[in-house]
Amino acid sequence: MEIKKKLRKILEEIRYQSERVLGCTYWIHIGDLLTPCEGNITAGQYFVTSRVLDIETMRTGGTPKWQNLLTDKILGNTRTEKEKIKADKNFQLLVESLESRGLNPNIAKCSISDNPVVLNNGTHRVGWCVLYAPNMYVPCIRNRNDLKPWFPIEGKGYFEKYLDRDQLHILENRFNKILEEGEVRSELTAYIECGKADIMEKVINEYGKMIDNCEIIVDGCILKCFRFRLNKQFLFTEKNMIYSKYVREMERRLNGDGIIAHTVTKSIEIENWLEEKSGEQLFSNN
Repeated sequence: MEIKKKLRKILEEIRYQSERVLGCTYWIHIGDLLTPCEGNITAGQYFVTSRVLDIETMRTGGTPKWQNLLTDKILGNTRTEKEKIKADKNFQLLVESLESRGLNPNIAKCSISDNPVVLNNGTHRVGWCVLYAPNMYVPCIRNRNDLKPWFPIEGKGYFEKYLDRDQLHILENRFNKILEEGEVRSELTAYIECGKADIMEKVINEYGKMIDNCEIIVDGCILKCFRFRLNKQFLFTEKNMIYSKYVREMERRLNGDGIIAHTVTKSIEIENWLEEKSGEQLFSNN
């Protein structure tokens, strides 16, 4: 049995590394997975929120409620009580494993769609990360044989068929709290030469909301840096990279001036680079 486990681990690692070489695996910040698509909370994000609520219940010794409730509603109460108890037990074991070992970054267990980029599977793990590791980069696989979203992008319409108004309201409120109270980052970063800052500010205000800004000096050049939140986001893959439809539009408006991160993942990378080059902290709320 021990040999089988070791062999399975080796095979999983080989598969992970091969997919990485082929450009199918992405390290994605939790914030990108939880940013609404076209202003809509996706069905996948509703599922993640339900996992968050269940894990919070388990924290206090309670039994998860939402996992079986949603499964029964969607599948139509086809499972036995024994199967439901087993599902709860497996959920509990997963959470205990994550709490003791953390999320294993060497083996990608989450999968994403292609266009738009949304979470297809791995909602339990992402739900755990929201509570315990909100700055986590999750390894996600884009399976070339399964590129479409598994569930509708407009999650509210999907779940209205299965949940009553109060249940839906609970999920929506908890999801909004995750983003609005900063439990998970959703802001993007941009910068431009200080003399052209007005152009960048105008474009940002047309497409989103300014959160913070500052000036720094990099290689003798004064840069104006911005942190902002888009009104709408839509991520897609192109040549094995992840881009934002709306940031693309902003870039066209800027005619090549300045740099705008397409994702939260890239924003953090840019901020780290700017701080290293300038020797200064960018934003007061880092």
